Parts: sequence; C-alpha cells; structure tokens
Amino acid sequence: MLKKVLINQLLPGMRVVKVDIGWENFPHSKGAFTVNSSEDIVKLYEHCKTVLIEVAAVQGEDQVQTEPEENNTNESNSEPTTTATTASSSARTDLRAKISEQMVTESYLETLSALRTLFDQVRSGNTIDDEALQGCVRNLLLSTAARPETLSLLSQLTEKDSSLERKSLDVAVLSLMFGRYLGMKSEQLQQLGMAALLHDIGMLKVPAELLQQTEMLSVGQRLQIQKHVEYGCYILEAYSRLKPLIGIIAYHHERYDGTGYPAGLRGKRIPLPSRILHLTTTFEALTRNRHYSEQSSTTNALSKIYAWRNQVVDATLVEKFIKAVGIYPIGTLVQLNDRRIGVVTALHERLRSRPKLKPLFDTNGSLLDDRSEIDLSQIEYQDLKINRALEAGKVPPSVFNQIGGLLGLNPNI
Repeated sequence: MLKKVLINQLLPGMRVVKVDIGWENFPHSKGAFTVNSSEDIVKLYEHCKTVLIEVAAVQGEDQVQTEPEENNTNESNSEPTTTATTASSSARTDLRAKISEQMVTESYLETLSALRTLFDQVRSGNTIDDEALQGCVRNLLLSTAARPETLSLLSQLTEKDSSLERKSLDVAVLSLMFGRYLGMKSEQLQQLGMAALLHDIGMLKVPAELLQQTEMLSVGQRLQIQKHVEYGCYILEAYSRLKPLIGIIAYHHERYDGTGYPAGLRGKRIPLPSRILHLTTTFEALTRNRHYSEQSSTTNALSKIYAWRNQVVDATLVEKFIKAVGIYPIGTLVQLNDRRIGVVTALHERLRSRPKLKPLFDTNGSLLDDRSEIDLSQIEYQDLKINRALEAGKVPPSVFNQIGGLLGLNPNI
C-alpha cells in the first residue's frame, strides 16, 4: 500500500517509490530509494512537494499525514509569504547596470570598517554613532538586490577571521538575502540588517577569556555568556534609533520548542525577525571554523537544520531557507563527478541543485587551464554532477584567497 505525504513529513527509514515531478526530472535518483538521512530529505524538498511512500517502510502510520495540506493555517497572515525575489527582472537588470561588482566589494568592506568602529566605541565606553552603519546597511540592501552572488562570494570565499565583526557581517548578509527572498519591505529589511549586525553586541561585555576557552564550559560559565543578550539590550536602550532593535535582538536565542533563552518563548510568539536571525546565526555557526566545534559543509549544515525543524528552528522558515540558498549555496566549494573542484557562482530560481559554477582545480589541487563557467542546468552538461560539497575548514586559507582572486574579488579583508 502506498501513501502520499508532504516532503516535510518524511523520516529516515521511509521508502520513496514515486516523486510528484517524475523520476526523469529528479536529478538525485532515477528510481525508488530509502531515505537514509536528513540530507536525502533536503534534496527531495529542493524539487518536490509530495512523494508516495511504502506504508510498510513507515514506523508508525500516525507519523504521516495522508491528505497533505499545502497551506499552513497557523502561519500568521502578517508575515511575508512571498517565495520569489521581490524585484522584477527588469528592475534587477537596471540595478546591475548601476552597481558594479567593485561597488559591492567596497560596500562589504565599508560595512566591516563601520562595524569595527562602532564596536570600538562600545569597548572604550564612548557614545555610539550609528549613522555610518545605517548607511552601510542601505548599501548592502542595494547589493543584495543587484548582485547577491557577489556578496555571497565575498562572504564565503575571503579568508575569515574569528572576530565578532566579521561573524556579524556574514550573518547580516545572509539575513538580508533571506529577508528579501521572503518579500520583506525595505524598512523591515533595514531593521533586520541592523539587528543582524548588532545581534551579539553584548558579547563585548563578556570576559574575553570565557569566549576563548577551548575546554567545556561549566553551567555557571554558560549562564554568564548567555547574559550577553541582556548586556546588548542595555547598550541599545540608550539610543533612540537603536532602541527598536531590542525587540529583535532580545529573542534571537529563543528556540521554537520553548527551550531557548532568555524568556523561553516558543513558536510564533517569537517575533519573525528573531526567528530569521536565529536561523541565519545557526547556519553561519555551523559553517564557520570555530575552535570549540567541528565545521560542517553547507550541505551538511542544511541537513542538520532541517532535522531540527520545529525543535530548534521554525520548520516553515527552514523550508523556505533551503529554497532560498539552495542545496549548494553560492560560494560553496564542490567536487564534480569528473573529480574537478570548483566553486558555485550562481543559482537558478527553479533548479537550485544544478547551479552555475567555475571549475578551478583538478583532483591533485593543480590550477586548471580552462576555468570557464559551467551551467549545470544546460543539457550539454546533463552528465556532469556535483558529487559533494567540500568542508571549508579543510581548505587552507591561502586557497580561499586564491579562489577570491581568480573570481576577481578583493581578498584583503
């Protein structure tokens, strides 16, 4: 007996026998297979809405919904539901004509500089001047509309330091892109961008030795670090233009199941911008090389987040996030089935698992002579496939800088 289920209700162990788009249109398998991991589910979600599964493969029939509902009636009507970019193709073309890759690079660097200045003001106890940072967010918004691929590559392929400024900037880039995908308005995006840049400003008041500690933290030490949320809200309280950000920053560590901090809010009681910020900070943390945790490839990070839906993170947002960034986000290093190594440079709106990429190295790490961009969505490349995403932590920083140079990016960040 077969049952029709939504992709977000699949569990490892279920056997998929039919996909709604037909096996001929599903690039990851040409016939029935058993779901072994969250990564398999993520790949299905990229292309399909529903599948048919064998009932015999389901552990407990009450775990699946036999009459799937396409609309989530619990989703607040006030929240953005758009799943396409808000700017029209013609508007984006006009913006791209006005905003060059160099301008996007300069915008990224200027934001990092302005953020460092503001954080130095906090460290020294001086008055915060946020005017420059507000302007930087406006420029980042234009960059996400005109050349999101350049901004993503800058975030992913330039050598990363462990500074709070760099981490906050990369979270802001990701949050703005996702917010734009969701259809948020300009003023909402401006506020989201500022909140993302300043979400961990309270960390500046936490003892540095705690943040740099490599051994396991005690309960007391964890509680001390968690107070950074309170510290951050206290800092922003004194500034009228920054005070509205408190309603976002105060709840960016809340978890969807109510086990987060500081208020233990759950579900839709957590403000939407806070839920977005929690999702993007989680993804950024998983894909960043940190001294106290193992770094994940982007694909593995998406699989982990998908497995945490409606526990750590909002399931509806997770599913939209996967569609927004794709299985292989821009800037991901990948290995092809012919063993070449390249970098994803652009995504397709409807076929995000078949991106554009630039092959750069052979299997021995030697630079290729022909580094022409390849569009995997084109029929001439139908036999070429991405085998796996590479873990950035295993790639020397010098290689990242070399890749940035090959793509025409400024690596000196």
